[in-house]
Order: sequence, then C-alpha cells, then structure tokens
Amino acid sequence: MAQRRLTALWWWIDRWRKSTAYMDMTLEQQGAYRNLLDEATLRGGPLPNDERVLAKACGDARAWRRIRPAVMARFELKDDGWHNETLDEVYARSLSISSSRSVAGQAGNRKRWGSQKPSQTASQMRSQTISQVASPPYPYPDKEQERDPGSLKDLQVVPDETIEEERRRLEANRRVKPFR
Repeated sequence: MAQRRLTALWWWIDRWRKSTAYMDMTLEQQGAYRNLLDEATLRGGPLPNDERVLAKACGDARAWRRIRPAVMARFELKDDGWHNETLDEVYARSLSISSSRSVAGQAGNRKRWGSQKPSQTASQMRSQTISQVASPPYPYPDKEQERDPGSLKDLQVVPDETIEEERRRLEANRRVKPFR
C-alpha cells in the first residue's frame, strides 16, 4: 500500500507561541516558515533541496534571499531533503493516529456489512437518507396536534410590520458607537 499523505495536522498554539521560531523571527519570516512546514506536510516528507521550490513555497519568492537564513536555520538538510525535527515528530504521530483510525473504521465496516458488499451504493444510501429527512413520517402539523393538542394552540401569526420593526430596532442597536 502506498504511503498516505496528510492534509491536516494538529497545531498547538501554546507550543508555537513559546517556540524560538515565534520569539526570534519577524512576522515575514514566521509566515515563510509556516508555509514551508505546510509544504512539507502536503508533500508527505522533507522539502526538496531546490532553491526555486523553497522560494516559491515560502510564499514570497522575491523576499526569499533576505529571509532564507533565519527560516532555514529551523530545518536540517539530510540526504532526502530539508527536515524540521518537530514537524517530523508531529507528522509521524498524526500518520500513526490516522492509520489506526482507518484500520478501526475498516474493521467496523466489515462487522457492519460482513464479507458481502452492501446492496446499495453510497450515493443511493445518501439519496434515500435525504428523502427520508425531507419528508417527515407524519404530515405536520395535523398529526402533531393529534398527539399533543396543546402544543400549537397558542401559535400566533406575527404580522410582517412587526418583523420589520424588530429588524429596524436590532439594526439601530447594532450600529457601532464612535470610540472616544
């Protein structure tokens, strides 16, 4: 089986805010660094040792020469490309969790459906489910009133003018007052 690639990872804000990357880098450098981490995640591994790819992946190829030293100090060049130690750990853990959940889902599927394939395709099941939701099992409100005669007895129709008046009141309260 081909190795799966992830399109999302956990992001620990407190860990980021306490990191040297956050503390020591400018906003521009932080953005380039985060973009490179995202690129490595989407590639499913290290970044290639290719300046054009790195410059483009950082988000601003024109600024790359200026910000490269600060950003790439957080990466290590190995035989297969640029690695970030923290990203490698988080990626491996996330891949492990994803794989174990996939195996559990497949086991649940086998338990539910057995060795036979379901008689309906997923799109047929979805269509059937939508039609069930779209048409309730009883015609509302007549059957509902029969079950609980008092449930709709105090129902009143609100005139359109009242609704418009309430909208105007809410809009007036929503207006921002000037800061002094």
